Amino acid sequence: MPKESDKTEELSPAAHVSEHRRSSSGGSTTDTVNESVHEPTSPTIESPSPVHTPDEKGDHDGGPLDPVRSTTSSMRPRKATPVPKEDRRGLLPWLSLTPEVDKPTYYNNALKWVLTSFVAIAASAAPMGSAILYPSLEEISAEFHVSATIVNLNIAVYLISMSIFPLWWSSFSETLGRRSIYLVSFALNAIFTAASGVSQNIAQLIVFRAFAGGAAASVQAVGAGTIADLWESRERGRAMSVFYLGPLTGPLLAPIIGGALTSSFGWRSTMYFLAVYGAVIFGLVLFGVPETLPRSHQEQKKAAAATLGDTSAPLSRTSTRRSVR
Repeated sequence: MPKESDKTEELSPAAHVSEHRRSSSGGSTTDTVNESVHEPTSPTIESPSPVHTPDEKGDHDGGPLDPVRSTTSSMRPRKATPVPKEDRRGLLPWLSLTPEVDKPTYYNNALKWVLTSFVAIAASAAPMGSAILYPSLEEISAEFHVSATIVNLNIAVYLISMSIFPLWWSSFSETLGRRSIYLVSFALNAIFTAASGVSQNIAQLIVFRAFAGGAAASVQAVGAGTIADLWESRERGRAMSVFYLGPLTGPLLAPIIGGALTSSFGWRSTMYFLAVYGAVIFGLVLFGVPETLPRSHQEQKKAAAATLGDTSAPLSRTSTRRSVR
């Protein structure tokens, strides 16, 4: 007959637990009950803290949100360092009332908008010159005793010159600077436009108009470079929209101005008006627009040009294996 202790050893784990509970309620304790199997406990898993957005966090904590600083240039404290007068670049730099700085993007926003407006006004000169003669074509044809087709050549050649000359203006501006190109081009524009007003035959008018259009077209290419010098990439959208108001409003206002001047003073007055307009732009650039081309960029261009032009420098050979390494 088996003993009672053997029966206890043959009990299942559940029976051990049951026996433990009965013995605890009855007040008696035995070695078998004390060695009973306990139920396993599951580990405690801490739930991750919820992630709140800034708005939810502010509502939850009941406190105000931290201010978020804007990424525009007007919100960043930056100080532009003026360049000494003896180190300033461009033609007649000491006459500029706006000092040249080491980083043009560090100009304050108000000044950058003023410079952008100057460039936009300059950009309207070339398109205005192409359309201001539309109301005067018949008068020019009658004065020079040529057909309307010949008279139209002065406008066609003017537009062709506008499309070709910016290629050279833009390349020169990378080494000579923006200010120098503006001053030279609008000085030439004022001279050739005034010469167009005193032309004695249609050939002179066509030639002078061709050079005047090519000179005024410098801003069509260099002006976009000035905008890129003044504004950072994320800020150029509005600046470019203001800049392109010039080329777009020039042809809009030119026929109105040309018609009023032609009916009152004759077709030559339109050329004098354009010459004065070019001289005004020359004055704006001379006294208001500093050099904006970054110094590092200009120095790299000059160094590259000097390297290409230095034919005395010996060439060194290298193997393909060494060049790959």
